[in-house]
Amino acid sequence: MKKLFYLLLALPMMLAACTEKPEPAPAPTPDEKSYELSITSALEMNFEAEGGNGVITYELKEVTRASQPQPKVAATCEAEWVSDVTVAENITFVVAANEGAARDTKVVVTYGEQSFEVAVKQVAKGEQPEPEPEYVMEAEFAAAMRIPSEEADIADNAFAIIFVDDAENKELGIVVTGAEEDTVLKAGEYTIDFAEMSVYEPEAEYEFVSGDVTVGLEGDIYSFDIVLADAEEALYHFTYEGVVLDMEPAEKPEPQDFNPVKVEAYRADSWDLGNFELDLYINDELYHALDMQDMINPNDGHLTAGVYSMAEGSITEWSNFVWDLETGEGAYVVDAEIALSHNDDGTSTIVGFIESEYGDHLDIDWTGVVAGFVFGGATPEPPTPGEGFDFTAPYFACEYYSAGSMGTPANNYYIILSDDEACNTQNPANDATYVMLDLYSALEQASLPIGTYTFDANDSGEDGTLGCYYSSVMVMVDGVPSPWFGIAGGTVTVTEGKIYAELVREDNGDTVTVTYEGDLTFGNGGGSEGGIEGDVELNVTGAGIHAEYYMDYYDVGSDNWWITVYEDDANMSGVYLQFDILSSVYADDWRGEYISLNEASAYDYTFVPGEVSGGYLTGSWYAILDNGDLTDTSAALVSGTVEFVFNEDGSKSVVLDCVDNAGNKITGTVTGTLSAETLSASVKRNHIPVKRSMVVR
Repeated sequence: MKKLFYLLLALPMMLAACTEKPEPAPAPTPDEKSYELSITSALEMNFEAEGGNGVITYELKEVTRASQPQPKVAATCEAEWVSDVTVAENITFVVAANEGAARDTKVVVTYGEQSFEVAVKQVAKGEQPEPEPEYVMEAEFAAAMRIPSEEADIADNAFAIIFVDDAENKELGIVVTGAEEDTVLKAGEYTIDFAEMSVYEPEAEYEFVSGDVTVGLEGDIYSFDIVLADAEEALYHFTYEGVVLDMEPAEKPEPQDFNPVKVEAYRADSWDLGNFELDLYINDELYHALDMQDMINPNDGHLTAGVYSMAEGSITEWSNFVWDLETGEGAYVVDAEIALSHNDDGTSTIVGFIESEYGDHLDIDWTGVVAGFVFGGATPEPPTPGEGFDFTAPYFACEYYSAGSMGTPANNYYIILSDDEACNTQNPANDATYVMLDLYSALEQASLPIGTYTFDANDSGEDGTLGCYYSSVMVMVDGVPSPWFGIAGGTVTVTEGKIYAELVREDNGDTVTVTYEGDLTFGNGGGSEGGIEGDVELNVTGAGIHAEYYMDYYDVGSDNWWITVYEDDANMSGVYLQFDILSSVYADDWRGEYISLNEASAYDYTFVPGEVSGGYLTGSWYAILDNGDLTDTSAALVSGTVEFVFNEDGSKSVVLDCVDNAGNKITGTVTGTLSAETLSASVKRNHIPVKRSMVVR
């Protein structure tokens, strides 16, 4: 992802580049002011009921050497209880004792046409004034810049602003949100959504948990009065007065016609079937990359003709837009739609558009040979609508998940009927058929319960139902699923030693019959799908830790990291931990404490509870592995906390205080080294598999 404050280090250079050399000052005229008036004390003064003496300090800064007579500094106050207002090196006044209610007024200080006001407040008799806040740090910043909302990945009416001090040593970034229609920040009082500060000498980072800012605006000159609090409730006070560079949002560029010099298709063997990267070349080296998923007839030869779009998910967020042709800097593709057709002469036609996060919009109308597409016998056409068939399966496999682990009313029996002895749908055999049926029964046993299972389009998980979502039929032809269709109706009847299914094809409504005769027992039934007996206390060192970054994978406005930990990294054995965590989009990494999503009111800094889905452990888990295989020891982490600590010696620690779905506690610490950390789109290029972990067998 693009972190909000990735420009911090470059800000001084940017500010210098954006500041024009000032024109020589013209010779003074009799009408020009020779001095600038500014206050050097507080803009608000508070007095006890007994009254007292007030002192306002100010400064006259010489700006010209005009010879005309200069005005004098004057100070006035309309309140009768403020007297003896005197202007000298400082401005002094006297506040009388208060015998009544609380009161306030102001002292107005003028110098010709220049002026400022100081608020004077006095509490009622018997009351004490509010104590002045104690700040652990105060600073005045010298320059400010707005980061475009598109780059910061925030709403158009949110404002990410970076401040830098005169020494270019302190850099503060804040985010505030205006009214829905605001495109520039207006004067007013705001709650700060996010704030952090970097100090370079001595090096330090400050993270703030709350804050407020008062914004003033006269012309294009802003004033900021910022008060922030850290996690220990220490207060920080920062001010700025001046122009905010780039406050006005840049206009979106006009749409441009784009005719690629060539188009190439790329895919890796580890990618999902039908997943291609379509590279639209700008020149011999640079190209816009569209990550496309064939949902029509997925195969490993080419993308099937049809319409692909980001809106429907057939063009994914892994796509990249080359934004800067000089540097090759990329940007996210935020919208795209491509109509793809294949012609009789072997060429393909691409018509549509792509749009970057910065608003660059390219219209495409191209015809040519797509290098990397393979047509012919290796990619059979889908079967003719209306075809049904009868299939007799010689092999049976079943995965059992208890009702408690699935969160369903009945226990789950996920069966596979196939002519592939391994019944392995993750690595299907060529020319094999796989019938996958999602059955639910109130019985808990190590053999498929006898009875009739009726199709349930709602996937209720009730006793005697055939689930819709995970039931399908896949027929491999020349290494390609053709067809691969879902189930829209039917029944599965289980008798002693036999399964008979009549299934309605979702794609054409025809009927498929499936028969299996043989043993209906399996190895992980009757609740033996894993678990632990009692609490577990971990104390592991020397582990291997892997971190993969998946951007906003769940589309909830939070960064997603996939963390896996192996006690024996080389042999994938011993203690195994996996965590599906959501961090803040403003965080630079995955360190911090996370609570279960079940117990949270927001997504940031949560972990996804563990569950079994599609035969895999998903979410967050503790388990014991044996050479990469899952043993009978595993526990879904469903509540509690997990903390990821970055140690000074470079190692990482995982501190657990979790509970599984049986009430067992999994606590302790696992420490190791980071074996791999994969960020952004390089996850796919480096052939990291999709977010699935240990297969349950």
